[in-house]
Amino acid sequence: MSTYTLEQYIKKHDLKYYKYDEFNNIEEIGGGLVGKVYKANWKQNGKCLVLKSFSLNNVKEIIYEIKLYEKVIFDDMMIKFYGIAKTDLDKEYFLVKEYADGGTLRNYLKENFNLLDWGNKYELALQLSSAIKLLHENGIVHKDLHSNNILIHQNLIKFADFGLSRRIKDDSHIPLNSFETIPYIGPEIFGITEENFEGINSSGEDKLLERLKRCDIYSIGVLLWELSSGLKPFADTKYDSFLAEKIAQGLREEIVEGTPKAYSDLYSRCWDYDIDKRPTIKEVVLTLKSMMSQQIIQKFKLNHGLFLNGHKIEPSKQAVLAGDGELNISLYKGQPLVYTSVNDSNSRENLLRFNCEGNEVELDESLQPSDICINFPVAEITYIADLLESFSNLNVNDNVGKSYETYGHLYARKVLVGGKLFIDDFNSATSAQIDMFKSLITWAYDSSKYDKKIPFDNISFPDFFPNIRTSDKENLNTLDKITNWMDNLYQKNMTVIISYNDLIPISELRSSTTSQSSIDEKQPEIANFKGRYSLKEWVRDSIYVNLTKWIKEFRLLQGLIVNKYFELESSNKIAINIINIPDVHSNDESYLKIMKPTTDLEEFLITNNMYSLSKLIESDESDSKSFEDMMINLTTNSKKILIPSNMYSFTINKRDIRFNDSNYGDNTYFIINCEKFKILLNKDNIKPSEEFRQAIENTLEDMKPLILLKNVFDEYGHFVPLNIILGKSLKNILPSSSLSFTFENIEKVDIGSPPFESLISCLETLNISYLLPKSGNIIKISDLTSWIQNTNNNLEIIEFDKVIHLYEILESGQQRKIDYILNTQDNFKVIMTGLVDLKEFDIDAENEKRININPTLEDENYEVFGSIISKKNRSRLDEFFVTFESYDFSGFSAIINKLSETNVNIKECYIIWIIIGKPSNLSVFSPKNRDCQVDYFSITLQPNQLDNRVVTPFKLSQGNTIFINSYSTNFEPKNGIRLIDWSYNSIKIEMINPIIN
Repeated sequence: MSTYTLEQYIKKHDLKYYKYDEFNNIEEIGGGLVGKVYKANWKQNGKCLVLKSFSLNNVKEIIYEIKLYEKVIFDDMMIKFYGIAKTDLDKEYFLVKEYADGGTLRNYLKENFNLLDWGNKYELALQLSSAIKLLHENGIVHKDLHSNNILIHQNLIKFADFGLSRRIKDDSHIPLNSFETIPYIGPEIFGITEENFEGINSSGEDKLLERLKRCDIYSIGVLLWELSSGLKPFADTKYDSFLAEKIAQGLREEIVEGTPKAYSDLYSRCWDYDIDKRPTIKEVVLTLKSMMSQQIIQKFKLNHGLFLNGHKIEPSKQAVLAGDGELNISLYKGQPLVYTSVNDSNSRENLLRFNCEGNEVELDESLQPSDICINFPVAEITYIADLLESFSNLNVNDNVGKSYETYGHLYARKVLVGGKLFIDDFNSATSAQIDMFKSLITWAYDSSKYDKKIPFDNISFPDFFPNIRTSDKENLNTLDKITNWMDNLYQKNMTVIISYNDLIPISELRSSTTSQSSIDEKQPEIANFKGRYSLKEWVRDSIYVNLTKWIKEFRLLQGLIVNKYFELESSNKIAINIINIPDVHSNDESYLKIMKPTTDLEEFLITNNMYSLSKLIESDESDSKSFEDMMINLTTNSKKILIPSNMYSFTINKRDIRFNDSNYGDNTYFIINCEKFKILLNKDNIKPSEEFRQAIENTLEDMKPLILLKNVFDEYGHFVPLNIILGKSLKNILPSSSLSFTFENIEKVDIGSPPFESLISCLETLNISYLLPKSGNIIKISDLTSWIQNTNNNLEIIEFDKVIHLYEILESGQQRKIDYILNTQDNFKVIMTGLVDLKEFDIDAENEKRININPTLEDENYEVFGSIISKKNRSRLDEFFVTFESYDFSGFSAIINKLSETNVNIKECYIIWIIIGKPSNLSVFSPKNRDCQVDYFSITLQPNQLDNRVVTPFKLSQGNTIFINSYSTNFEPKNGIRLIDWSYNSIKIEMINPIIN
């Protein structure tokens, strides 16, 4: 198949196309039969991915792979497929795929095998088998299963691709392409050739499909052995045709010592020589699930009773239930649980003693007191099985003490597994320190369990960090250690029993009636506690926990834009990253503002809660001078670019705008604000998001940066507020002409002070009977007091303060490049340059060469300069001169003449040209020469005056480059112009008549 076939398929199925230059940090990490594999990063967001090259000879197989992605939802088992990438010259194509952080299964086992227990091995085996089961259920066989084609991503099995798999109706040939895969291929495959499949009709297709599925089962068997050993099969043997022959004759790997018999029996059945004796994939999955159940039952002794010895909970010596019951495991859906004042020696309670009397309580030394204990449940387990006959026939009354020792005091009908943290020295901290620590715990939990990104790049180590220990006495004295512990808990399922729930006395286990003495909970290592809370309840009042919620809810990482409807709104994309945790101040303050804007701009600012800027406009004081450069974007003109000096249509300066605002409506604003929190940022604490920084960088390298800059700022925002005030707000707006009183601006009147009642009376006098919230029902003036008392819920942004331009947070290098682009003095600049090959130009037959440019310009007001240069040494040739004319949007004409007879062949020359103009008019500005200073002027020369001394309106110096272009006002041949001499304020030029051909 050809490039055309691939392009047509991509277009038809709307596959995502990427340019190769959208990626960076590209490094080769492997390869295979299809092509090389590269690790790379997306420039836009830094995300890691894989580029897998492929030859156009393999287009058919590649399209099959993509079809299989579309056929079934494989999200849980397949590495994600993003689309196709190609190089600029279309010489090489790549599959763009998700990057697996754990590498190949073979590499993963090599590095982590000693850390895996049989529970982990069973889990990997089940993931692998379940993935193949999904394929087989959809009529797909893989046919290329081996440990280098299976990846580990976030501790989960993922298939790199479908290998040589395809539907049986498409192609059933299974080639032996590589010796590397020999140990994984069933011996029957060596006898299957393409000819074996000829003549197969649809009636035999199902039988053949089942036969091919058993080939996958053989590979599964080898992979199960590899999971048990950590080694690739026949690691000490050369992979060649001799090994293939031995495998066909019955050679198999030896069972590794310590392998559970049921597991080795399973993989031995899978690699049986007789294809009909191999289990189906469904049988493999069911068998592995049964093994996992047995392993969990045995690990946690779920069929045993619980013996309480006063300081720990132990499994009974003998089981009370059979080991072949029904095991149910479900993810825990609730919150972590927080216990306060744990193992208090002054308490009269010991939950680890059975039927203890209050006066007998004395805690064992092993029960260390703690201020806080937090349970992080991962899963809940229930187990239902028949009573063992030995327990059923026991006469408990014969020897109660002995029966307790043998079968325990209690039986737990539900068990929580997860992790447990004990926190000491917590109560000695200040409220601010406790608040910060609660936030750190919550962020670590959200990051590990829900993969929520902490919205701060750096979390400075708090001045208070309590002693934290795990159940196995590991000290977690840094945030990184806490995060790693939680990652292991939620991502690697490294769990222990943390709570026994729904317990009944062991004596009632044999009763057919429902127990009336059920015990809610018993916990290892906890004899007593004072309070029990969910994590959400425990951190409810934490300012910094709420901060992460506010950042998301109020979109504080997005910039602010002024849309075409003259409304302030959040941008679509994240513009900033917050480096360190910002200061957040609690501020319970309620006040009234009365504001009377005098311009549309002031009214816009007041309407959008930017009161401080409005106040500066109104002020005549000199300190408002610093805000004369602050501007508001009130235009959709693409040439208005977003920086302080010229990105907005007018400045916040009342001398400029007050008397030019004919559309202004004369209104008075009555605003009641109830402040609750202030979030305080500073410029040093924020930086551009990587996406925003990269978008700016890409724009700066573009030929049309002016338009793209506006688009980028429209997407990421024009402003960012450094101070955000949260609370609740009410407003009413009345025409000033309707008021019986004349109001001046009143910045704040404290509602809690004695003037409040008189203000209420004043509002009623003005017939203001209600106020409008941002959302919800109107608030009557008579209900204002009640409303103020209930403003803690459903907070909103009530004011933006210290608003700065996003331009100001960019790196200085990017700011400088933007300044070059914006060209605020509207100077002439080098717009673009080019080189034109004259290999097909015949100067004896013509003298005009049309030159088209790309991208096209948006204006015809520009000038072109240039010369004829030699291809050989790139030097300027004085024998020819070139002038330029016929300017339009898409190009210009070069007029070439000889100044003297010459042996130089014009076909061995180039035209080097340069366009000079104003970027703001042309909308094109090449990134190569933006920092060049250009001075331009024009004069009229008299044709009868061959030598001219021209005074320049600017000074010249050594190192300057002088370009001259000339054109005639009539149709006479153009004279050539040669530079003879120059001084600091003039140039001497000579006109030369061309040779007429």
